[in-house]
Amino acid sequence: MMMQQLNDVLGSEFDEHRLNFSTTSGEWRGVKIYLSIVLVALLIATFFDQQISHFIVNQNSIFGNIFQNYADGGEFIVLFVSFQMIAWFTWFECQEPVTRGLMTALALGFSFNQLFDQFTDAMTYTYSMLGNIAKGIPAGVANNDTAATSLYPQSLQWFLTALTFLFLSWLFFIYVSHKSSQQRRYFSLLHLLVSSLPKQLIRQSMI
Repeated sequence: MMMQQLNDVLGSEFDEHRLNFSTTSGEWRGVKIYLSIVLVALLIATFFDQQISHFIVNQNSIFGNIFQNYADGGEFIVLFVSFQMIAWFTWFECQEPVTRGLMTALALGFSFNQLFDQFTDAMTYTYSMLGNIAKGIPAGVANNDTAATSLYPQSLQWFLTALTFLFLSWLFFIYVSHKSSQQRRYFSLLHLLVSSLPKQLIRQSMI
């Protein structure tokens, strides 16, 4: 029953009389620029990846450690955004109160889980790096050691995740509330497709 009501809402996405959304010339230009950058990056990586890695990243590299600690969780961020968009689309567009509440809560729960996983990686790497520095060894040594999870209190992780989640959810709520019904349907369908992709596929597409 609930899924049917949700399908009824999403089904209107395909009603051409209710949706007239097209890609602008500026958006196409952005896509072309992005693809050009990707192509250049792939060509450079094909021939000079090892030399660049040795030059920029080493176990004491500030850039390398910051990137590893806080910027290698792209799949978590992508899925967090997708579930947030689905949650607030449902909140604004679904009229049936039970379905609206349950589906919004479920999507927000999934987004919280993605954020929690991202904090798990970030805090594990951070405490491992700080432990290495305290011992006088290169910061990046054994940075993947899962023993680092015992170095920080779980309550800190829950607190930081909850605080960040509430703040970002508020921003997404404001963002979606200023979109038209047509734009909400367009973006929610896009994010519904993204959230259905396997996490491994998203991770590989961002490497």
